[in-house]
Amino acid sequence: MSALSTTSVKPSDVIPFWTDVVCKTYVRVGCEIDNNSRFRAGVRTVDFGRTRLSRVASTPIRYERTTENIADCGNDDYLIKLLTAGQARIEQHGRSTLIGPGDLCLFDTARPYKLVFPDTYQAVMLKIPRAELDARLPVAEDVAAMRVAADGRYTRLAATMLSSSTDLMGDESTSSPRLGANLIDLIALAFDACFNDLQPNDSRYSKIVVRAQDMIMQNLFNPDFDIASVPKGIGVSSRTLNRAFAQQNIAPAKWMWGKRLEASRSLLETGRADSVSDAAMRCGFNDFSHFSRAFKARFGVNASTVFGR
Repeated sequence: MSALSTTSVKPSDVIPFWTDVVCKTYVRVGCEIDNNSRFRAGVRTVDFGRTRLSRVASTPIRYERTTENIADCGNDDYLIKLLTAGQARIEQHGRSTLIGPGDLCLFDTARPYKLVFPDTYQAVMLKIPRAELDARLPVAEDVAAMRVAADGRYTRLAATMLSSSTDLMGDESTSSPRLGANLIDLIALAFDACFNDLQPNDSRYSKIVVRAQDMIMQNLFNPDFDIASVPKGIGVSSRTLNRAFAQQNIAPAKWMWGKRLEASRSLLETGRADSVSDAAMRCGFNDFSHFSRAFKARFGVNASTVFGR
C-alpha cells in the first residue's frame, strides 16, 4: 500500500508533484489547475496482482491524455472510476459524459481522453489489465465514456465491493490476485447488465480470430494441443472466442481440424508421410477411423488414394 499527498508540498511544486504521482499511479497525463496555493490532493493505492485499486481525493482539476502521452507510454489498461463525491465529465470516443456519486464509468488509456472535475471530488479507481477485462467484457473498448448509473442492476453491488476493498489498504495479507479477479468480475457484471444489447465491433472480433488462428497454426502438428487452451493463450474467454469465430460461421475446433486435414493432405500428396496413419498422427488425429471419414467427407476421396498417387 502507498499513500501520497500534496499536504506538505510547496504551492510552486504542486503541479509537477501531483502530475508525477498521477502518471506513476495510473498512466501518463497532463494536469491543469486554476489555483496552485489552494490545490489539495491525495491518493492511496494497493495492488491485487496486476490490478491496482486506489482511493483519490482532490480539489478542482483537469486531466488530459494525448496521443503524445500514449506514444511515450504504451500502457493500454482500462481505468474504472467510481465517483463517491462531486461530479466529473469524461470525454472520449467523441462522447462527453457527466457522472455523479455512485456512477461508474470506464475510460480506455490506449486512446486520448479528458477528465474534468469542476469541484472537489472523491473517487475509487480500478486499473485493469486490458486482456483481463476484455476476457470478461468483450464490449469494453466500445463503452468508454459511457455512464453506468448508480441505480443500475449490479452497480450498487460493484460500488460496495470497490469501496469496501479500499478499507483493506494497509493490510498486506489481503493483497491477493484473487481479490483483484473478483473485483474485475463484478465490474464486468455491472457493465454487461447495463450494455447487454451492445455487440463488439467487427474489427475486434476479427483481431481475436486472427490471434486464435495464429496460435492454432503454430501448434498444427502438436498432437497434444487442445483447442480449449486457445482462449487463455490469447487472453479472451471461451464465449468470446466462439462469438468471434461465429462471425465467420465456423467453430474454432472445426477450423482447426479443417486446417489439420489440409496439412495431412499436403503430407500425403508430397510424399512427406510414410503412410496414411503417419500423416494422420502427425496432424493430431489419434483415431484413424475418424480421420479416414473426415478426410473423405472433406476432399471427396480416400486418403489412401491420395497417398498411392
